[in-house]
Amino acid sequence: MQQIVDKIKTHEKLFEIFTSLLFTKFFIGRNVSMKVNDMKHVIKYTMITSGPFYFYERLIKFLVNRENGGARTTHQITQVFNLLTYTTDLAVNKLKDENAAEFRTKFISLDNEDMLSFGKKVLNTIKENLKAEEKTKEEKTKKLEEKIKVEKVEEETDLTADNNEITEITEVGKKNKGKKQKKQKKNTKAKKENSSFFFVGIINFYDRYVSFLKKTNLKLSESEKNEKNVKSVASVLEKITEDFELKNMQKKITEIKEKVFSE
Repeated sequence: MQQIVDKIKTHEKLFEIFTSLLFTKFFIGRNVSMKVNDMKHVIKYTMITSGPFYFYERLIKFLVNRENGGARTTHQITQVFNLLTYTTDLAVNKLKDENAAEFRTKFISLDNEDMLSFGKKVLNTIKENLKAEEKTKEEKTKKLEEKIKVEKVEEETDLTADNNEITEITEVGKKNKGKKQKKQKKNTKAKKENSSFFFVGIINFYDRYVSFLKKTNLKLSESEKNEKNVKSVASVLEKITEDFELKNMQKKITEIKEKVFSE
């Protein structure tokens, strides 16, 4: 991997093709032999030539629905957040080394279109996941309504049986209903945890990202577009914690808002 990186990191088009294929295989492929440390290796040794926003842009696209090209499994989604955080921490360290001034000038400024582009993609990714969640709810509601109709027809049919059969059917029905309710509660809990998985991940990452922006000493107020974008994301995330009852994330949201709204 080191030899490949050394040979192509200065060739922009070749490096673009390489990283695109690498990330796609890692986040969407099956039976992948590559490890997350291989991805970290590529990011680490090309950060000085590519900058953090190059990797932000190419990683966040895997946080959309699987049908739209997103990461295939929960584990792979976790690895996307892992690498986003790693990229952020690496960028923070670059701000401290001897080439910090050059790194900041080249990749981190309010005039950098990549920063604004990434901010928009974060917001759009959150919105896409909210739409997907709403669509899932509608599908669940439709299936539930169809199920109720079927059960109602079956119930009406059962009432034509004699009294002994009705009693027997009622008792069996009660037992089955109890089992179904327990199963539905279990499924509801699992689906709720699954739907909040992305939002917990994006809140944790964005907290780290905003901390990174603060350490660059950038004044967001000097860039209306960047300031508006960061504040919009913070507000949307706050609303999400309320809608999805993510009580354990409320402290994190407060910290994000404090960093964003205070300069």
